[in-house]
Amino acid sequence: MAKFCKKCGSPVTEGAKFCKKCGYKFEIAVSAPTVEMSVAPAGPTAAEKPVAPVGPTTAIPAVGAVKPVGKTSGGKKSPGSGRVILTTIGVTALWIVQTVLIRKGIENPFTKFLNLVTFAKGSMGRGIAGYIGGTLGMSVVASALITVFGGGLKTIGAGFKSLFSGRTPGGSLGLSFLGMTGAFALYFIYTGTMYLSGVAAGVAGILVCIRTLGCKGGGLYRFVSNFTSKRVNGEKVQSPGAARSLMSGAVTGFTLAMIVAGLFGFAGI
Repeated sequence: MAKFCKKCGSPVTEGAKFCKKCGYKFEIAVSAPTVEMSVAPAGPTAAEKPVAPVGPTTAIPAVGAVKPVGKTSGGKKSPGSGRVILTTIGVTALWIVQTVLIRKGIENPFTKFLNLVTFAKGSMGRGIAGYIGGTLGMSVVASALITVFGGGLKTIGAGFKSLFSGRTPGGSLGLSFLGMTGAFALYFIYTGTMYLSGVAAGVAGILVCIRTLGCKGGGLYRFVSNFTSKRVNGEKVQSPGAARSLMSGAVTGFTLAMIVAGLFGFAGI
């Protein structure tokens, strides 16, 4: 764009400091106007930029990290279920054979040993009350035998560890005493006057209690947990420490009952 002198109107060249015709000195050197151009930065435009998600997002787990829901073994039974079934059948058959031998008066050292270990005479010749108590005792013995021979030794080991692991929160001496007196009474309900020959029922009671502590499940554990639970703000709260106190007291009760029964038996009372 052409520039002219303000004094004489003559055209002047770009960058001139004075007019060549009249000598008028320019205050600022005349220069051609420049056009400013802004260059857009390289990269995605605003329309191309990813929009941040609004609110929480859910991460998609990697393949193989998702825990399957439902059956994982294709509906197959657990490895120990077969042993449990076989042990149950074996114990039942053994009781039937022993009952027949006892009814016929066939006894020898071996059958006496089996009677002692399996509590086969628990419900024989004791009247209605003795029959009920003996049947309960035989059920406890059967449960213990199924645990031992049905693959439950690890559970019993865990129960022993829990029994001697020290005091846990929520436990109390009152619950321990209650469990002890209850187990002491149950032993004599199971055995009646079968002092020495009823020792299997006491040992079985101990094993069942220890197994319950080890697995922390099953009907007995649920019953004990509900029995020892407390209500907090209108809701029932279960305390593992309270259940442990009751079951450890029961172990002590069965042990004391066997000692007393042994003393009575040796004394011939």
